[in-house]
Amino acid sequence: MPTVRLNYAQTPEQTLQCLVDYTAEYYNFPRLLILDLAIAEEQLAWQLLEAIRVHYPTLTIVMTSLDHRSETRRQAYTLGAHAFISKSRDWAQWKEQVDGLAHYWLKLAILAGQPLF
Repeated sequence: MPTVRLNYAQTPEQTLQCLVDYTAEYYNFPRLLILDLAIAEEQLAWQLLEAIRVHYPTLTIVMTSLDHRSETRRQAYTLGAHAFISKSRDWAQWKEQVDGLAHYWLKLAILAGQPLF
């Protein structure tokens, strides 16, 4: 499985800057972004998802949130997320969720526009 490297950004601006920095390093550019809705006030988080989708259209984005409402999931899909998962409050379960996401999106799934490597 490809190497998994976790980067934590605390603001939408930090997230975008991290992606800009990775753009210069083609071989290190992420193939999966797990975007937590709690990164900012909800409207800013949705704007961040839209901005990422515009600038990085082939980047796989999985939204996650403690908010389990169907309208939240629907909004994530409408704005371009590939998937939405309800985030566990338990750290051990959250780690299992991240491991499962990495396995599926980095090893099993191949989306249109992604290189086969």
